[in-house]
Amino acid sequence: MKILNIVLCVFILLLAAASAAAAYLLYEKRVQMVNGWGKMATAINQTAVKLEENSGVKTKVSGELSVNELSHLNYAELDGKLDKLKRLAADLVTQRNNLVAAMYSVGLRANVSNMPSKEALTAFATSKTACDKIVAGVKNLDDRQRILANAVVQSAKKVDVNLSAQELRRGNVNAQFGKFNARIEGIRAQFDTYRNALSNISRLAGGSSVTLTDDNYADGVAEVTASVRSLQKLYANAQRGHKAEQGRVAQAKKDIAARNEKIETLRLSLSAQKDEIVQYRRALGLDVEVQPWKKGSVESRKMVRGKVVEVNDKFGYVGIDLGTDTEVLQPLGGKVVKVNPDIKQGMVMIVSRKDAESAAQNFIGKVKLTTVDTDTSIAETLELAPDRKIQVGDDVCVEIAPAAPKAKAGK
Repeated sequence: MKILNIVLCVFILLLAAASAAAAYLLYEKRVQMVNGWGKMATAINQTAVKLEENSGVKTKVSGELSVNELSHLNYAELDGKLDKLKRLAADLVTQRNNLVAAMYSVGLRANVSNMPSKEALTAFATSKTACDKIVAGVKNLDDRQRILANAVVQSAKKVDVNLSAQELRRGNVNAQFGKFNARIEGIRAQFDTYRNALSNISRLAGGSSVTLTDDNYADGVAEVTASVRSLQKLYANAQRGHKAEQGRVAQAKKDIAARNEKIETLRLSLSAQKDEIVQYRRALGLDVEVQPWKKGSVESRKMVRGKVVEVNDKFGYVGIDLGTDTEVLQPLGGKVVKVNPDIKQGMVMIVSRKDAESAAQNFIGKVKLTTVDTDTSIAETLELAPDRKIQVGDDVCVEIAPAAPKAKAGK
């Protein structure tokens, strides 16, 4: 019995030692589990903090997923708190997918070469490379837009239009190109005027009216140039003819001067002969008061009578049957002498018409001679009586200006 007690005591002692050892092991495992739980809570908290980094969220999930809140002591509330982490992860995935879709759309709009797929943008292994391709493509697009904007600005400067490359790149295209388009329209209008002017020049120079288009512009300009050169040759020939004519005129002036000297000599001789005739008439007891009229004298012009032979309303002139060879008759003694009244350019003529009933001359108007030929003249109308119109057959005489009063002696 004593041995049995000893054996039982030893057995109980062994069980106690085993229990102590097991309790120690359980305590160590519990410490390891609590430490592991803390590490897990810390990792979850850090994950939540990282997920919310720069998110701009005021009420952050990471605050609710603190290490203390995730402690094993709050095991009963753990499911609700971890659901918030799941939702945060889901929101992040949604945001990532939206960004992927946006990056993909940007790449398509930017015409990125070797465009990566959405899967490549989403996968961790290829995401950075795919994003770098799109960023490079957008940068190339920005470079092209910058080059294009600068090229447009430089082109606009060539037509005196100042554009802003910065405004073009900002998208303010309508306002910028509005100025450019307005200038282009102005240039087109100028070009149309220029083409019409060239066509008129060609026609006025004796050529045909050319039509200047993009297809035949060079040929049209060459035709205009040829017409102008032809006109230039005609002008050169006319200049040579004019110089030759100037030489002939100069010679004619010399001849006229010589003839004038001869005429003056003859006039002096004629005057002497007239004086001699007067002496003879006095000696014979004849009337010596009547003197022959001189060419262009007032007396001869008072005797001028002409007719309107043409009235041209279209060009505004009147034709008269009087000219440089017109002569009037002067009774001289028992004879009649012909005298030239010297009809010339610039003379004012009176137009009248005989009244059918009273036979009186009614004033119609006044005309001035603009061109005088040997037997006809052309005149322009100076004055018309009210409700009167010059007609063919109207009478014409020279307007005689009243003689200026003679100055009294001593004044």
